Amino acid sequence: MLIKSCLKMAKKDKIINDNILDDLSIKRIKNTDKYNVFTADEQKIFIEYLKNSNEPLKNLLLFTLATGLRLGEVLALEKTDIKDNKVFVNKNLQKIKSDKKYVYDVSTTKTAFSVREVPLPQKIIDILPDILNTDGNLLFADEETKSFIFPRRPLRHIQSICKKLNITVITFHGLRHTYATRLFESGVSIKTVQKLMGHSDIQTTMNIYTHVMPNIIDDAVEKLNNFL
Repeated sequence: MLIKSCLKMAKKDKIINDNILDDLSIKRIKNTDKYNVFTADEQKIFIEYLKNSNEPLKNLLLFTLATGLRLGEVLALEKTDIKDNKVFVNKNLQKIKSDKKYVYDVSTTKTAFSVREVPLPQKIIDILPDILNTDGNLLFADEETKSFIFPRRPLRHIQSICKKLNITVITFHGLRHTYATRLFESGVSIKTVQKLMGHSDIQTTMNIYTHVMPNIIDDAVEKLNNFL
């Protein structure tokens, strides 16, 4: 990459006629074998801490752990997206550059497959009154501006809490993978997980499944032992 950049500058300065590396591209290898997620015990520790804390984003974090939504999806949610104890996912929040400055933009979801209904667990239904009893239309809004939450805030909160509790430090996306992991560990089918996660490609779902498969195999063998 360094040599290619040097030759590009040399060509621009007319020191050389051609950059022999123009047609050379470096293959980027996507690492899909590593997913930082909470173990079941770590998740219990994390949730128990949130329930007994005054963390400003605790309901957002609990809601994400229970639904597996992407960051942009959960930040774009409006109160009207909660119906019949389900969350209707149909939009995504992102920051885009406009007139040399970054602004919030609510657009359609990542793909058509991302439009979905996700049932809410009873423990989330129980705290819905607290979530809905806030000012404005957003399901989760900034406490001061009553507008969209700055996307990096949830990440900073998660990592700060993880370090405080001495558990695996994960990203916001790690909450989503933790959600999928618990589903797999509970015996939910891959196709169902794909639908709940809004994956357009089942291979994406399979990558997460492969990550947790050793634990599932151990559990299956343990269950089989009961019949011997």
